[in-house]
Amino acid sequence: MSRTHCLAVLLALCLAAGCKAQPASTAQNNDPATNRRIEVQVRSRYNVPPDYTVSVGARKPSDIAGYDSVPVTLGRGGRNTVVDFLLSKDGKTLAKLQTFSLVDDPALHISTANRPIPRGRITPPEAAAFGMTLAFFSVVTLGILVNWIAGALLAFTIFFYVVIYTIALKRRTAQNIVIGGAAGALPPVVAWAAATGSVSVEPLLLFLIIFFWTPPHFWALALFRSDDYARAGVPMLPVVSGPDATR
Repeated sequence: MSRTHCLAVLLALCLAAGCKAQPASTAQNNDPATNRRIEVQVRSRYNVPPDYTVSVGARKPSDIAGYDSVPVTLGRGGRNTVVDFLLSKDGKTLAKLQTFSLVDDPALHISTANRPIPRGRITPPEAAAFGMTLAFFSVVTLGILVNWIAGALLAFTIFFYVVIYTIALKRRTAQNIVIGGAAGALPPVVAWAAATGSVSVEPLLLFLIIFFWTPPHFWALALFRSDDYARAGVPMLPVVSGPDATR
């Protein structure tokens, strides 16, 4: 047999071996039991709401020894996000390769997952219209029936919470609750103005007490929801600086 024939035979054997090995790899990538185990781990470990679909993609070699990269698609209502996980070669150990969230999607935040908007019972524009209607009539009612000092303070409180805290600070800085806590500290001032028609030192002292109490109070609660806030993309102090720094 000539050298050319020998090379041709060796090449044919290598191709045949590769073709035989390919189905085994494909079978491993599409193993239903492994995929189901990954889905269960993702749902339970990261509190993915039940109305989200979890689709496990094909395993690919990763740069980390002993692990494959596995893309997992989370979807709901036509919105999808793909998250890369690391899966050990034996298929038993799953690790998150990246921080993930559906930006501005409250359904990935466990404490808001069952509210009307994430459940799809009302749309965001409907909720905004309803909220603005309530805010307008509450301010007008307080101003007409009580006094306009209280009405103006209530309007400022609503504005501060919606615009300053929720829109400007909540998703941009870990100091969100430090500054935004002023909205939660203003109600005693509103009540004082409603009862007396003026603002004096006493309600301002109450404001300061609640203002300085709010951050440690909220951070203590956030320690128990740090994974929750991380999934939703909210930079609360435990997410940004860790639990030790928060304590």
